[in-house]
Amino acid sequence: MAEQETEPQLVSIVSPSGRLLLRSPESADAVAILGNVTNPENVAYLPHLNHQYHTLEHYSELIQQWRNSSLVTNLFLVIVRRDDDKIIGDCKFESLSPEGGDWEVGDCSIMIDSAEQGKGYGQEALRTLFDYAFGTLGLDSLTMSTAEENLPMRGLAEKMGLHGRIEPKPPSGRHIVYRLAEENWCIKHGRVEI
Repeated sequence: MAEQETEPQLVSIVSPSGRLLLRSPESADAVAILGNVTNPENVAYLPHLNHQYHTLEHYSELIQQWRNSSLVTNLFLVIVRRDDDKIIGDCKFESLSPEGGDWEVGDCSIMIDSAEQGKGYGQEALRTLFDYAFGTLGLDSLTMSTAEENLPMRGLAEKMGLHGRIEPKPPSGRHIVYRLAEENWCIKHGRVEI
C-alpha cells in the first residue's frame, strides 16, 4: 500500500477513452452538484441524501471540506463529460485512514445523473477510479455497496464483473456489498498507472 497523504492533494484524471474527466470539485460546481442531489431519480436509493441541507451554501461549504480533505481522509471527484464540460455525476472514496500510515478504503461510490445513465459513463468512470485506486494510490482492496433494491447500481456492478454479498444494514434494510482486491482487478485489466 502507498503511504497516506497528510496534506490535501487535488486530483484530475482523464479516462482512457478521453470522454470523461474525474476531478476534485471547484466552488463553481456547487450548482451542478446541488442539481444532481435534488433530482429525485438520482437519490431514490440514497435516503441519507434526502435531507434539509440541500442548499447552495451547504454544497459550497462541502466542496471546501472535500478539497481540504482530498486524499487525506477521503476523495470526492466530479465526473465531467469532456465534450461539453457538463458535470454528469460524482464518485468518491470514503473512510481513508485518518491516522496516517497505509491507505485503507472503507467504501467507493458513484452517482450518474439519471439523464446520463445507460450511456456507459458509469462503467468508464468506475474503471478509471479503480485504475487510479490500485495503480496510483496503491490500494490493496476496496469495497462498494448499494441498497438491495437499487437495480441500476447492481447492474453496473455486474457489468464491471463484480460479485456482491447481501448484508443487513439497519435501519434501511439489506445492502449488496462488493469487495474488489487489487490482484483480481489487475489480472482482469492489467496494471495501470494514471
